[in-house]
Amino acid sequence: MLEPSCPVSCIRLPVNQIRLLEPGLRKIIVGLADIKHRGCSINAQLAMVSGFPKTGTGNYYELWADMLMAIWRRLYPVFEHTTSGRVRLHFDCFELGACELAARISQRLAPTAETRASVSVLLKRLEIHRKRAKRSYVRLNGNTAYAYASKQWRDFVRWIRFHIVRKPSIRLDKPIDITRRPSMRRWDQRVIRWAMEAARRELTSRGEPVPTEDELHRLVRLAVGYVRRGRVGLSVRDLVSRPAGANYLAWFVLGRKRKAA
Repeated sequence: MLEPSCPVSCIRLPVNQIRLLEPGLRKIIVGLADIKHRGCSINAQLAMVSGFPKTGTGNYYELWADMLMAIWRRLYPVFEHTTSGRVRLHFDCFELGACELAARISQRLAPTAETRASVSVLLKRLEIHRKRAKRSYVRLNGNTAYAYASKQWRDFVRWIRFHIVRKPSIRLDKPIDITRRPSMRRWDQRVIRWAMEAARRELTSRGEPVPTEDELHRLVRLAVGYVRRGRVGLSVRDLVSRPAGANYLAWFVLGRKRKAA
């Protein structure tokens, strides 16, 4: 089976806009290096996640990681040496999606409102070209091929956001303290509380016994962690606002109780 072709879109950007991608792209690259430095194989972590299919060239993670490194190598001369003018770039739809991801991370890291507004302008341009490249991809390979590849890309982005964006990068010149346990943010605590209420309502409607408060908190927090790690085909929003999320929480709680019994 032949690999689908990825038609590229030509985009010309000013150097000052391209440099807006550097903080986000650097955070992704350094974050991947940090995970390797911790002694955990990234491929091994991805293997623990259910629903990660194989491609003809092996684990699809390697494809996306290679793509990110290739983007960094292509943009690094602009970051370091080019001073002014416009640069012509040729990216396919997934490479443009990676640039959008880097831009959004840069926007979060931006120190001033003016910089964040500049990133918003860049995001609009990248989105226009990404949609053009997507239409070319669909015309060449079909909707099915695009849906398959885009699902893989979304899973990988979800993994990056959890393991790299939400967690600070580790300095490679400092020892790693594995005994420290990061405290939950207020948003995390509210998500756990809302998920507990959804699980309690669903268990009550099914006529199933509701565990104690401490036990329900432990099981719901574990279920939310599975969702955030991409081990379930749901999002955190699904857990707290949709019937499918409540059904999953009830199923998870009941399954864990049966195993404990």
